[in-house]
Amino acid sequence: MKWVSLLFLVGVIFLSTSPSAAEAPLRQDPPSVSELLRTIQKNRDGTDPVVFEELAQHASSAALKALDRALGVLRDETQRERVYDALAAFAGVEALAPRALSLVEREVRRAKSAPSRLAAAHALLAFDPLDLARELAVEHRDPLVRGLLGDALVVVRAASEDPSEVQAILQGGLSLEGGVHYLGIDPDRAARLAQRPHREVVREALAALQSRECRAVLARALGDPKLGRLWKLLLLRLLVEERGPEVDAAFATACRDADGTVALLAIDLLARRVDQGGRAEILEGLLDHREAAVRRAALAALGRIAQGDAAFRRRLSDWAGDSDPALRMGAAAALAEVRTPEAVATLVGMIPDEEWSVRAEVLAALLSVRPKAAIPILIERLESEPGRLAADVHSTLVGITGQDLGRRADPWRRWWQGEGERFHVPGRAAAQRALDRRAAAHARSKTAAAPADFYRIEVESERVVFVLDISGSMRLPAKSVGRIERSRMDLAKEELSEVLRKLPDGTRFNLIFFEEEVHAFARRTQEMNRSQRAKALRFVADQYAIGSTALYPALKLAFQDPLVDTIYLLSDGAPTVGEITDIEEIRAEVARWNGARHVRIHGISMGQDSTLLRWLCEDTGGSYRRVD
Repeated sequence: MKWVSLLFLVGVIFLSTSPSAAEAPLRQDPPSVSELLRTIQKNRDGTDPVVFEELAQHASSAALKALDRALGVLRDETQRERVYDALAAFAGVEALAPRALSLVEREVRRAKSAPSRLAAAHALLAFDPLDLARELAVEHRDPLVRGLLGDALVVVRAASEDPSEVQAILQGGLSLEGGVHYLGIDPDRAARLAQRPHREVVREALAALQSRECRAVLARALGDPKLGRLWKLLLLRLLVEERGPEVDAAFATACRDADGTVALLAIDLLARRVDQGGRAEILEGLLDHREAAVRRAALAALGRIAQGDAAFRRRLSDWAGDSDPALRMGAAAALAEVRTPEAVATLVGMIPDEEWSVRAEVLAALLSVRPKAAIPILIERLESEPGRLAADVHSTLVGITGQDLGRRADPWRRWWQGEGERFHVPGRAAAQRALDRRAAAHARSKTAAAPADFYRIEVESERVVFVLDISGSMRLPAKSVGRIERSRMDLAKEELSEVLRKLPDGTRFNLIFFEEEVHAFARRTQEMNRSQRAKALRFVADQYAIGSTALYPALKLAFQDPLVDTIYLLSDGAPTVGEITDIEEIRAEVARWNGARHVRIHGISMGQDSTLLRWLCEDTGGSYRRVD
């Protein structure tokens, strides 16, 4: 019976040490500081990130010591950054904040790697160390640390109205890219500047400067070749209403900037500076600029400021016939500003120009001037213009006459034969109502004669490129059909394939897909035929969504084809990789590429609104759609 007694004893022991079904499991105490430190020392760079958070939650002197010792054993940059974040949490512990700040300062000054120094500097900002940040922003050996801390002091430095502090803002800034949020030291915590884009904070701080000495610092900075493009664009807009010799000189220098994007904005703003002397001479000096967009913009601006100069008006007819298409485009824009009978006659005579981009400029100018003499010529151009320009001719006729008789020439001819001599061009408001009715009708339904449309935007062009985002987010669901979930990518490929099946033979087209890399169907537009259609459909079918969003390189490639007059751009997010990711800078670059081109961009944003796509459509006369 000994074995029975033994079994009984084992059962008693088991029951006495096991929780009953009715009892809750025993609650474990959180790990102590010493336990957490042993975990770090054992696992080192493999430590679970939660361990550092738990140390910060202890908020004790022992926890501070443990975090300090952790820095001695960690080599991984990400893990060290987690320690700095844990130290930053002590900024809210009054008794321990000075010691925590001392540890962070030591790391800012002595950390061996640049990422560690930068991460420590970021953590240092949690303590609002105004004097220390000023010191480090000036004397630190690492330019990235100086830049980060200098950016943090933007509001404080600008408020001082000290020219040397303003100079420090310009020299020490890291970046003005729109995706960067302000990390600053702000004595007024209620302002919550850290929740706002960095560029917006900088713009407002500099715009509030009152002293002439500080404004002079901004003006001189425009001539600094080391100053970045975004800074120059920002300063130009800030100084446009400012007066004085230094600002005048700054605008003259900016118009000649080696960066064509800067020069274009400077030219546009210079024309608004009515009190600045020598504007005409500055602009005439740009008529032989290496960039076509700058030459065109300079002559167009001359039309705005020199329209009362008889000698300039006589020279316009020469520029209208110049061998340089960019100068002819500029002349068309200038003639629309001058508007004398001779200028209008010259503009009407430019309608059949040999370059499509010049004809597009002339049509835009005619829509502004609305001369009766252009009507019969435009009617005949309905039959000779290809694709998109035929649609532009039609819109120009509607805008001048207030009539909409379709895109065929015969109804217009019959109308003109009946109206002709007695026709009076209606007021601009009446003509605009006709254009609005046409746009509304077009938005409600597809044009019967339209061969294809892409997300309800008619494909009018015969020289078109489709630029589509295939980044990883395009795998997200777009909508469901029954129980079948469709991704954004599925719908975009389906829509594009349908367009390709409908594009008429002879249409020149290309396809560009982008994620982290850019994938083009061909280097240049191809002529649609049976073989190219089949290849293009296979190319679309082979695409899959992966990676980040290299929107800028894809657009740049599309613009490199001189034949393209229309781009359909589809994306579901902001640019994240590529030479440029800032949306304001991309907008400015596209304006430069397109300054002497008149390429039209239609934008389709999937799943959310896109500020960039809206801008590009507004700037180029294209249509914008959001699809979900």
